[in-house]
Amino acid sequence: MDVRQDPKTSRPQLREISPDEAKRICRFVLQTSGISVIPEKNRFLEARLGPLLERFGASDYWTLLTTARADSSGNTAQAIIDAISTNETRFFRDIGPFDLLQHKILPYLASTRQPDSSGRIPIRIWSAACSTGQEIYSLAMCIKESLLNLKPYRITLVGSDISLQALDRAREGVYSKFEIARGLNQTKLRKFFTPQGNSYKIRQEIRDMVSFRAVNLLDPVNGFKEWDVIFCRNVAIYFRQDHRKWLFDQLANALEPDGFLVAGASESLAAMCSRFIPKMFSSCTYYQRRF
Repeated sequence: MDVRQDPKTSRPQLREISPDEAKRICRFVLQTSGISVIPEKNRFLEARLGPLLERFGASDYWTLLTTARADSSGNTAQAIIDAISTNETRFFRDIGPFDLLQHKILPYLASTRQPDSSGRIPIRIWSAACSTGQEIYSLAMCIKESLLNLKPYRITLVGSDISLQALDRAREGVYSKFEIARGLNQTKLRKFFTPQGNSYKIRQEIRDMVSFRAVNLLDPVNGFKEWDVIFCRNVAIYFRQDHRKWLFDQLANALEPDGFLVAGASESLAAMCSRFIPKMFSSCTYYQRRF
């Protein structure tokens, strides 16, 4: 395997990726996950995929790709997707959507949804591409503080992601001081987390509100429907235009007729999907299905 030592740092240098390897890898990632990576970002690809060469005993990136295609377990392909996924997230990222949830969405759902057979009011929220869990836990904390008494409600909170590695971290619910500092104030830290060594762990009462599921957003959402709220933020920016249209068509199918879709601040659905109407609450844009 072509791995050399950096004479300045004594760390192994990653093998260079050829233009043809980069194109083939990017095409594979696009077809598998919908994530669009520019082949010219060779340093990014080397940094993310280089460590997989040793892990899977591949002499080069072409061999790694061949292994992924031949691996019926899907483990190699999943490792590539895990490595490529950006997983950029933080607690209460862009406060507007959480104000929207607290002051607009939750009061609306509490007053319009009818109790189910258990006598409780169902509220179903899906955080698509939840990464390492900060968004879905932020939603859980917001619900806990807004509704106070959860007994009259049957809350379903599901976080999904294509990266199994990210989902494992989300399920663990343990975050470094750096991750905690990104968006979480001291009041919420004391209220919803417990110290664990040099990190903090989400309290069990919040963890128990949430479940996680591996979902590829390029797959049909059959059987994963009737959501009152879908948060799908800063996901489509990594997709090609045709995949963006597919994604939001799928989300329209998954949403209740009067449900709420919250996309990223820079993700206007106007050019992507005609099935949604943009609406405003305070400074936050959200979307509802056309009837």
